Amino acid sequence: MTRRLPVQEIRGSDPTLLEVKLSEILRRPLGQIAPLNVMDLIELASTEACPRSLERKLQDFTEGVARQIADIPSGRSWEEYLEELEDLEGTRVPLRFREILGGQSGRSERASERIEALLQRWSESEPEPFELNTHRAKVMRVEAAPPRRRGASEPSSGPRERRRSGGARARTGSGRAQTPVDTERRSFIRELCLEKLARASENGLGEKVLVAGIRHQARDRYPDLLPAEITVVLRDLKDAHQVRYSAGRWSLPTRF
Repeated sequence: MTRRLPVQEIRGSDPTLLEVKLSEILRRPLGQIAPLNVMDLIELASTEACPRSLERKLQDFTEGVARQIADIPSGRSWEEYLEELEDLEGTRVPLRFREILGGQSGRSERASERIEALLQRWSESEPEPFELNTHRAKVMRVEAAPPRRRGASEPSSGPRERRRSGGARARTGSGRAQTPVDTERRSFIRELCLEKLARASENGLGEKVLVAGIRHQARDRYPDLLPAEITVVLRDLKDAHQVRYSAGRWSLPTRF
């Protein structure tokens, strides 16, 4: 039984947030990383805008991918790997990976015809460059109500009329405007959730333990982080089938 990390949203990330996202992925073997993310990381390794703190790690990762591909046993295991690669669009396959795969075509037991067919199809498309800082948090503007003029009469829908019709004073806070969603903050929480669950055993983590661990790890960046924010993100991940919840415990889906 092999647990594979769900596909991560890597492209377009803020460089600082990117380091958090990649901290767990770069330690995983090839079979536990979604093929699309393997391509993203290899493309990032050859990108000029790659953060310096990640350059060496990504070069080591790319070399490791080449070694692990060469070590995949011929036969059914190799065929299954090629099947996964056949699902990839050429725009997401870096030139460096094409070279790595092409190096296997000279081995007679490696289904050379399928490799050549893949390389031919990918050659029709140029790889998309890996861009950073394309995710932006949505900002909502709220227009303030104009100040009331002195002596102006209260509108018919004001609190005075509501008190007469409802017989009770309007509750304060019921009309409080909701704050806009901070997408970068939620993305940060999301990656911490996936990272901690990836490190956990197959039984996962209890919700209280998971929430406490995330709040502790995020304390420097988001000291005001609330447990409710974390559980909302966890539910979103569950709805997207990226995590599972059972008997009060959260875990990653298993892959056989």
